[in-house]
Amino acid sequence: MIKHSTKIEYISVLLYVIFLNVYKLPFLIILAHQSFILYDEMSTIQTHAQTLAYEQQRAFEILSKALEALEGYLAKTDRMINRPQIYGTSKWIKSDSGSSWDLQECFLIHLNICGITFSHRNTNFPTKQLVRQQFYTWLANLWKDIPAEQCPQDLAHFLIEIHDVLDGDKSKITKENIEYDASNNETQPSAEMYNDSFFDYQQQIHKVDLQKESLGNKTSSEVELQGKFSGGKEEEEKGKIIFEIIEKKYRKEHKAYPLFIPYDKRQQQSYLI
Repeated sequence: MIKHSTKIEYISVLLYVIFLNVYKLPFLIILAHQSFILYDEMSTIQTHAQTLAYEQQRAFEILSKALEALEGYLAKTDRMINRPQIYGTSKWIKSDSGSSWDLQECFLIHLNICGITFSHRNTNFPTKQLVRQQFYTWLANLWKDIPAEQCPQDLAHFLIEIHDVLDGDKSKITKENIEYDASNNETQPSAEMYNDSFFDYQQQIHKVDLQKESLGNKTSSEVELQGKFSGGKEEEEKGKIIFEIIEKKYRKEHKAYPLFIPYDKRQQQSYLI
């Protein structure tokens, strides 16, 4: 079962999401509920000797939600490097949902959720390895025919933070999320908001139950990952090389780089060390 301190930490993320302006972005609530359920289920099966298929499937889905929001952010800032792989294809985030900041905020919320999900105590190594491989494949598809050295500064730091989170290091995203939460706690949820959120939560429980019933106790070697990004080992290696080039250029300034700064404000400031 989930360790008590971990569950409390995760619930705090959900409460943070509820206090966002959900009238403008109701899909944030739904995304957070779904990720909580996926995380809850994953955390109860770490005692299995083999990695279960639904553990890896849900871990991949949690990462995919963050990448979907990041693609939306790039599209809203007119910097979609290549055609979107997820954004605009799901029912959670529509192509006309919100502003660039809304999508950036959604991405960072999900990155915080990823940070808890992929911490060393919650996700086993085979699952982390598979999700990291998918991240590299996604990056290779995003970055086709463009020199990695031309990566925008904000995107570079978002990619580095994703990579850190997948390695189990959530210190930066957790710290900045708490600081942002403390400075933006003005929106009060209504009774209707709570009711809608509870209804969405119940729907997601049903979805997870169906998925668990479908995959049962099958191991990851018996079931192919659903919704995985197109490409094999070659694309994965390309994505890894692209990331290493980006990381080499921006890693030194990453610790001091603020993630919760809107794109328009970022253009007026420099965060280079």
